[in-house]
Amino acid sequence: MPYIELCSFDVPTFAVAGKPLRIPFVINSSLPRDEIIALEMRSTSGEVVTQEIKLPAMSRYQDAKTWKPETPGELKLTLTIPTMPDERYPENNTQEAPLSVRKEQLKVLLIESFPRWEYRYLRNALERDPGVEANCLLLHPGLGQMGTGRGYIEQFPKDEELTKFDVVFLGDVGVEKGQLTTQQCNALQKIVRDQAAGLVFMPGFHGFQASLQQTVLADLLPVIWDAAQPR
Repeated sequence: MPYIELCSFDVPTFAVAGKPLRIPFVINSSLPRDEIIALEMRSTSGEVVTQEIKLPAMSRYQDAKTWKPETPGELKLTLTIPTMPDERYPENNTQEAPLSVRKEQLKVLLIESFPRWEYRYLRNALERDPGVEANCLLLHPGLGQMGTGRGYIEQFPKDEELTKFDVVFLGDVGVEKGQLTTQQCNALQKIVRDQAAGLVFMPGFHGFQASLQQTVLADLLPVIWDAAQPR
């Protein structure tokens, strides 16, 4: 029977005010012909976004809508596809989902030993994101001096300063000379335990993170290390 079905409307749990939001959707069509249809997305804040698409015959169409919420608050988004003249089941042409729009910036700390490719890529990605405030601690243990420039900090944050971060990316660093201390590992474990901060491990080819098994961070490591092959 001829029908169009809005299969999915994947609205994320939350968005940041003033930052573009990408919302994927999927449409199934059993119509025997291609159709030009106009999608309509409405928010309970009164905004309406339309998009014209070409729906191929007897196939599945996948795409995403981009929308920039401007005002913080609790919203409901509704995506609707028009009813075709010969469509038998128009009731599956609409889906709705809640969305929490927040005005916030995630504070991120990126700790790394050497400016490897993964570090440079992640740092650039975080700096381009308007919903993120990124700080970097580049240790350069072989040089004996910290990385400098925009967004860099000169030393590991003290306890009170560390609690301001929502997420810490821990690169190819360990308890080594010119890197982390046992006390600093304790501080990282504490912000995860006490304030549910995120801790992301990014091992590297030096294998420095193997030494973290001898600290309180061992229980947070998501893998079991092969101590005989740290690299």
